[in-house]
Amino acid sequence: MPARCTAAALLALSASLQPPVPRRTHLKRHASTDDAALLDAYRAEIAPDAADDWWREFVAATERPPRPAVRCVDAAAAAALRASTECEEIPWAPGRGYWLNEEPSKRVAHVAGDYYVQEAAAMVAVAALLRGEDLRRRVVAVDACAAPGGKTVQLATALRDAGADAVVVANEPSSSRLGALVANAVRCGVGPWLRCTRTTGQKLFAALPRECADFILLDAPCSGDTLARREGRGLAKHLRGQPDAASMKEIVATQLEIVRAAWPCLRPGGALVYATCSLRPREDEDIVDQVLKEFGDAELEDLSGLAAGGDATLRLWPQTHDSAGFFAAKLRKAGDGGGAAVATDADEDVADAARDYLRDAWGVTSLVGPASSRLVGRGANLWLAPAAPPLAKNLRYERAGAKLVEALKVRGKAVPLGQALRSGRVRATHEFATTLGGAVDGARRASLDDASALAYLRGDDVDAAPPSGEPGDQCLVAHGGRVLGLAKVLKGGRLKNQLPRECVRRDLAF
Repeated sequence: MPARCTAAALLALSASLQPPVPRRTHLKRHASTDDAALLDAYRAEIAPDAADDWWREFVAATERPPRPAVRCVDAAAAAALRASTECEEIPWAPGRGYWLNEEPSKRVAHVAGDYYVQEAAAMVAVAALLRGEDLRRRVVAVDACAAPGGKTVQLATALRDAGADAVVVANEPSSSRLGALVANAVRCGVGPWLRCTRTTGQKLFAALPRECADFILLDAPCSGDTLARREGRGLAKHLRGQPDAASMKEIVATQLEIVRAAWPCLRPGGALVYATCSLRPREDEDIVDQVLKEFGDAELEDLSGLAAGGDATLRLWPQTHDSAGFFAAKLRKAGDGGGAAVATDADEDVADAARDYLRDAWGVTSLVGPASSRLVGRGANLWLAPAAPPLAKNLRYERAGAKLVEALKVRGKAVPLGQALRSGRVRATHEFATTLGGAVDGARRASLDDASALAYLRGDDVDAAPPSGEPGDQCLVAHGGRVLGLAKVLKGGRLKNQLPRECVRRDLAF
């Protein structure tokens, strides 16, 4: 990978490696109000019939620091986590989600993509969306409000593990937040299942074909009234920063607009989960009720049993579920339909050259990704891209799949990608390592001990038993069975670090 590093890339990677904080709408806030009055008004809105003891427990739980939580990307990563640290399984994320008793973001396993640091409550939305679904088929899923990427990665890994021939269309209007989403997808190796757009949710659904999506996830922009716990301040202080009455009307109007825009894109028989990090009924049940009134083919699915105390709709309460507050509802579109045709462009000459290069240079004979994904050349880059619904001409996919290879210039001039692949004038990317590294032949793999692995992740060159190949060749760098990145083979058994600077970390431990 190039050594150059932009400020935007650093900010995106820094954001991607921290526990995510949901999007907050920047609107007018409450004027100065007495703390007791703020708490009384909030209680009357979210739990008017609650007993005093219940309310005191709620406030106390809201003000406790959140328990660190992670969601593992696969069964092997989950097994390694359970074997290496004390953890407790999260009920609505069995076999993948765990509460920990230590800070997880500074561990090598996190940087290497074994898990995503995610608030436990945030894991319930995808669990609700895929609960009871038949996924052994072609699937188009849309994550309309996707950054910083935790739910996107969860959705992609769940579809992958179920054997679905799937694409996740992940949308985010902010370019910096989209960068964080992409960084997380690269780190966790789910690029081949992912296509990204950068626009509002309303404009995304206007650009997608009607009835194209099997699943839609709407983690809608909201007031964020449940964030006091993770922000580390008292509930009253947090409520003081909440939107005022006029701004709340704007938020609710936006939430309704997104759902209304999404519904025509859902195929008959498909499912939509509407979720917020709010406990205010006007942002939650009232939105769902309005959708059911407006769309005669909308049916509410029962989510009881997914988490303790769940009903047809699901509410997570801090004192009951030891998580942030959260709301989710699942809506099914009546009927049965096939969805829109999907396709990806492919240049067979480039694809053939790419397959030869991957086999001869790396020993890779099979690709990782959905069955319909294709090797695609775009300019000087080779991508492994999933098939996806076409977009209207006023919108394009900002990113399509995983970028595997970059063509090098010859005497300062670009050469066709197919020619570059055949001549070996190419450079594998860091995403190649995180995506296809597990399939790389052992002869092109350098295994590091603990000290060398930490040095590599600090950005240092390392001494290691060199794999086969000539000086100047690239090799895969691994620690045990965990892929870390790429390096260039130097004379004398030294490896030149090719870890992107935005991935360098100096605060890690095993």
